[in-house]
Amino acid sequence: MDAIVCDTSSLIRLYKSDTLHLLSQGFERIWIPEPVWHECSAALQDALNVNAFVRASPSADIVGKYGQGERAMLNLALELGVQYVLTDDDKASNEAVRLNLIALAALDLLVILKRLGAPLSVRVAVERMRAARERIDESAVRQALTDAGEA
Repeated sequence: MDAIVCDTSSLIRLYKSDTLHLLSQGFERIWIPEPVWHECSAALQDALNVNAFVRASPSADIVGKYGQGERAMLNLALELGVQYVLTDDDKASNEAVRLNLIALAALDLLVILKRLGAPLSVRVAVERMRAARERIDESAVRQALTDAGEA
């Protein structure tokens, strides 16, 4: 796949599950809006730097509601013509779909990466997220494990 624009919530989940580095196996270019960058911890920023994610700021504010990071993610995707956005925020995900973007949550992305041949266990990634106190919907976990062939 060509490119994806990321939101903070999913980046945090991928970082906590030690799968952030696998994003480059599914996407040639990974965009991080500046407001999202500033919402990230120093450790996550270091991980983003190591993995050569591209930072950018949208020049327009087409989508004016939502939090600053979600708004920047949606605006940057629209501005750059990027089809995919990565967010675990339900409202931002719904808005992305309304804007004809493809919204992926962290679990969706892990399933896609596994199908593309990335060396990962979705089950282990979920266990790491839970150990790091991430709240994950049980039905979403069951679906992801089924889709990944790990049920």
